[in-house]
Amino acid sequence: MFHNLVYSNIALVAYFALTNHGLIGILFGSLLAQLLVLFMLLLLIIPKVGISVPQLIHAKDYLSYGLPLVPPSLSNWTVDLSDRYLNKCEVLMHVNLFLSHKT
Repeated sequence: MFHNLVYSNIALVAYFALTNHGLIGILFGSLLAQLLVLFMLLLLIIPKVGISVPQLIHAKDYLSYGLPLVPPSLSNWTVDLSDRYLNKCEVLMHVNLFLSHKT
């Protein structure tokens, strides 16, 4: 079954690429293939597992697990964003040094 999904992805991307749809067509073909995979997997998984609404009587357990994960996630997000900013500043400093030595 996995091979059929791979082949469908290749076929859709190749179709949109060969019919002169350009890059947008290739991306659209890939999106269609991924949606096809999602639909097929949902047809296999939902009958076995089912879909249920979480019961609020277990909300305390859910929060006791999830709330301690919030501060590390926020700090990771902050470090990631500041690292991008600092790298951008560092690149600008190198460009400035290069330009100052050039004049």
